[in-house]
Amino acid sequence: MKKSDTRSVFGNNLVRYRKARNLTQEELAKLSGINRAMIAYYETSPVDPSASSLLAIAQALNLSMEELLSVKKPSPEDAQSPVFDARTFRRLAPVATLSPQQRLYVYKLIDSLVKEKTEATFNAQPSSVSAEDPEA
Repeated sequence: MKKSDTRSVFGNNLVRYRKARNLTQEELAKLSGINRAMIAYYETSPVDPSASSLLAIAQALNLSMEELLSVKKPSPEDAQSPVFDARTFRRLAPVATLSPQQRLYVYKLIDSLVKEKTEATFNAQPSSVSAEDPEA
């Protein structure tokens, strides 16, 4: 019997999504507020978590609870969605504790920075102006 046969669908998905985000069990435990031993237990046992644990893990992995419980294989589009490293997840996790208005400000800032970078990439033209000279 393969190890994946003894896991729940949730356990298989948990391992897959955690590894896709380059997170260790310890890092996921810190992000989710769930003990590392419980993360390991969920990954290796044929059990599903409580609703509160499922929600905490889903939020830490930036997934819906349905995605963690789904038997559906991820689509090619899902596989190409951005995957953040542990440091990025740690930095963004506290955003969930902000008020809706504060989160909106954070989202607008991120959108602005991404748009600026995207526009700069597409509009990049060779220039003799140095990036070190703010007066040019």
